[in-house]
Amino acid sequence: MTIRTAREFEKTSPKDQREFDRWLGSNAILSSIFAIVVLAMALAAFVVPYEIYKDVAAAVSTSMSQ
Repeated sequence: MTIRTAREFEKTSPKDQREFDRWLGSNAILSSIFAIVVLAMALAAFVVPYEIYKDVAAAVSTSMSQ
């Protein structure tokens, strides 16, 4: 926050300051939820393929074993 915007924020009405703080808080909460979902999807993609394909990989014949 630059000095100019900080001074403008202090000059606004208390109602506008509360609305801005509420908006900022709700954006922080929504961003946190989004980040948690993205991390959960990344972890699921990292763990699931190994569990699904571990039996298939053992059954596939290679060119050396034919």
